[in-house]
Amino acid sequence: MINAESAKFLDLGQKVIKDRKMSKKDALVVLSRLPRTGHVKKRLSREIGEKDAREVFDNLFFRCLKEMSRLRVDLYLYLDSLPSQNILMREPWGGLVRKFHVRRQEGNDLGERIKHAFKETFLNGAKNVVLVGSDVPGLKSGHVIEAFQGLSKGFDMALGPCIDGGYYLVALKASLNGWEALFDHICWGTSSVMDETTSRIDALGLRCLFLDRLFDIDTLDDLILWKGQGG
Repeated sequence: MINAESAKFLDLGQKVIKDRKMSKKDALVVLSRLPRTGHVKKRLSREIGEKDAREVFDNLFFRCLKEMSRLRVDLYLYLDSLPSQNILMREPWGGLVRKFHVRRQEGNDLGERIKHAFKETFLNGAKNVVLVGSDVPGLKSGHVIEAFQGLSKGFDMALGPCIDGGYYLVALKASLNGWEALFDHICWGTSSVMDETTSRIDALGLRCLFLDRLFDIDTLDDLILWKGQGG
């Protein structure tokens, strides 16, 4: 259910997309698992079964790619494994994938995979990069635009917190020194990720823009919450 305030935010996001000339130096990265039955949403799979969990993931993945493809920036999709182009194009979301530079994730944990995606995108010439997950139903292009605007206004970075203690968005400048430390030795997959990260931000003396708190879909309770909001 979209209330008046949410509708106003979405309208603003659409206006900014039309009016703001985003720099070619801006890039958006979607970090995601490749949708495969038994490979995605394992906690949710234990509660509703692998087939239904895959369906939920596919829905979220499609919605994310569709929403992010509206942005006038360089688009990257980092997947944990890469099938052939023909297989990708046969999926329901195959047409959307064409709008993204598709890359393979590298690294032994989430922190290493995030760092790899940022480093590659910076090396490709991006000066400002926003990285998002694909399983947050409330994520809109307006959140990404807000993060880019924060970087352009002098913030060192931006974070979008999740209600479970993680985060769904992180934005960085290529010119920021020592940013790699933000992703080292974090207890990924736990409720302490956001607290650990903010402590690291404070220790590094960084100025961070915090976006709206949203929820991702990991459990049946999350799914019920989403459905209750009209998802």
